[in-house]
Parts: sequence; C-alpha cells; structure tokens
Amino acid sequence: MADFVSLTCPSCNGKLQIGKDLEQFACGYCGTEFVVNRGGGVISLSPVVEGLKRVEKGVDKTASELAIARLRQDIDELARQYRAVGSDSDTNNQMFGYGIVALLAGFAFGVLGGVWQVALCFGAPGILLLAVVISTWSDNGRQRRDIETKIAAKRSEIAKYEQLLRR
Repeated sequence: MADFVSLTCPSCNGKLQIGKDLEQFACGYCGTEFVVNRGGGVISLSPVVEGLKRVEKGVDKTASELAIARLRQDIDELARQYRAVGSDSDTNNQMFGYGIVALLAGFAFGVLGGVWQVALCFGAPGILLLAVVISTWSDNGRQRRDIETKIAAKRSEIAKYEQLLRR
C-alpha cells in the first residue's frame, strides 16, 4: 500500500500528495488549509474554516447561555430594587396623610381661634411635610421608570441570545 494518496486541491486544482499520518495540511500552491477526513476507505478534504465555524457555533452557544443566566440575575436584582422603591412609596403615603392632618389641624386651630398667625404657624409643618412627600414621590417615580427601562433592555438582550441559541 502507498504511503500517500494523490488528490486535487478543491480551491486551485493543484496536485496534492497526502501522507497516511496527515490530519491537517495546507496546499503548496494556494495555501488553503484542509482537514483530511478518512472513513470507510474514502479520503476527503474539508477546509479548516468549516471546522472553525463548528467551533465558533459551539462557543457562541455557550457564551449565549452564560449571558442569559447573567442577565436573568441582573433582572432579579433590578426587580428587588423596584420593590424597595415601592415600599418607600408606602411610607410616603403615610407621611402624606400626616401632612394633610397637620395642615388641616393647624388651619382649624387658627381659624377657630380667630388668629391667622396661629393657623400659619401650625399649618407650616404640614405644608413642609407635604412638599417633602411630593418631592420624594417624584424621585420614586423617576427611579421606578429608570429600573423599568433597564429591565426592558435586559429582556431584549435575552431575546437576542435566545435567537442565537435557536440557530
């Protein structure tokens, strides 16, 4: 049996002599790299690029799976932050109620007593408390919208990675 097999380069039609122990080589004429496939008495050549594409696909799949897991953890953390901002809103609702009571009580004492200075004096803390609550509500709403935007972006990323996995 011969120590080599003669084939033609699929890229440039150059004459190739492939030894028994070669698994990969480059054409001496055009430089194209090939993998030697042996099986069932048949010898064939496939470009190294095809093997690299298979490896690349496997790497892409693994990277996508890891990215999806990381993004889901990020979404869980953002959801915790969202709930925390929501619990702040419950406290603000109570403070708002206290502010209204203080404001009304201050004005009621002043009006009933006929002294407007007393009404303003007692009502001022209520007004201040209401201003703080309204400002905090605005901040909470902004924080919640920012978190919702981040969650939507991460879900969009997950969809892209899942699409890569379906290929």
